Amino acid sequence: MSGGTSKLEATYTRALGAYPRRWRREQGEELIGVLLSVARSEQRTTATPAELFNLVGNGLATRGLELLGSVGRKRRNGLAFTATVLATYLAVTLTLLGEWGPWVRPGTLRWRPTGEGFSEELMAMGPFTTAAAAVYLALLAGFAATLAGRHSLRRTLYLSAAVAAPLIPLSGQVAGLLAPSLVPMLALSALALLALVGNPAPTASRRMLLAAVTAGASLAGLALAVSRLTGGAALFFYDVSSGIAVDARTLTTAAAALMLTVGMVLVSGPRALPWTAGLAVAAVPLLIRLWSGNTAELLLAGLRLPLTAAAHWEWAFLVLALAVAALASGTRRLARARGLRTV
Repeated sequence: MSGGTSKLEATYTRALGAYPRRWRREQGEELIGVLLSVARSEQRTTATPAELFNLVGNGLATRGLELLGSVGRKRRNGLAFTATVLATYLAVTLTLLGEWGPWVRPGTLRWRPTGEGFSEELMAMGPFTTAAAAVYLALLAGFAATLAGRHSLRRTLYLSAAVAAPLIPLSGQVAGLLAPSLVPMLALSALALLALVGNPAPTASRRMLLAAVTAGASLAGLALAVSRLTGGAALFFYDVSSGIAVDARTLTTAAAALMLTVGMVLVSGPRALPWTAGLAVAAVPLLIRLWSGNTAELLLAGLRLPLTAAAHWEWAFLVLALAVAALASGTRRLARARGLRTV
């Protein structure tokens, strides 16, 4: 039994690796003791899957809360600001391209009639195409509540959207109803949660800025998406295996990549900031391709730049990324040296 206990203790110790080091040092031994006591009372020598799942899940959640607590209020507000803008942009674009626009209604040239190319049934949702419209409308209402300063209502709407978003594609698969795929809805859920990590508009001036930035981003993003739709492309907007330039998956992937890039810079501490700033600059070509496809090459060709420059423009951002990282690192070292001299 002692051999089984030592193996069980080793299993619990490995699972506790999901927790932050300081937490393990302060409470790890106590938690392992409780788990071993429960295992002995149940005459077990192995950990149950539920135990390991709870340990790892709670550990990762604790790490996330600790990381969030180490980020200042202004940076958390910046994260919430970015997530609110992107969530609202996606809600507007997905509603117009996938739910409500006249080009996606049954009976039009751009709609796949039932039985021609897919087996899902269309659930009657009034003027909308799928139940995902409820998530989009909740995000839009949450944005309006943010501008109105209704914080409790904003929190309720965003949490409701975050919970409902992944359930809609899952229920659609079970019931055989047309619905967006899981990945776009998970991205929307993550953005809704990130919008709650701070206050995106704590003052009247910030609310005006949020409204202006969101309106500009939504209009520009929608115009870019519509310009890339050709022919019957909107027929396959929610198709998981779609190969068209614009669909729910490509739009949400681009927004998630931008959120990840901005969040990486905002969360970074002073030591990592030079490298995260460099990575953010290096990610610009990827973001451009996700948002615009081959539009960048067409614009460069229209400017009549040399063929080599038009074909390999991404390399300029790699060089710029290294320069930004070096400059940020040098500035940090100079500021540190000046501080030491002052002391």
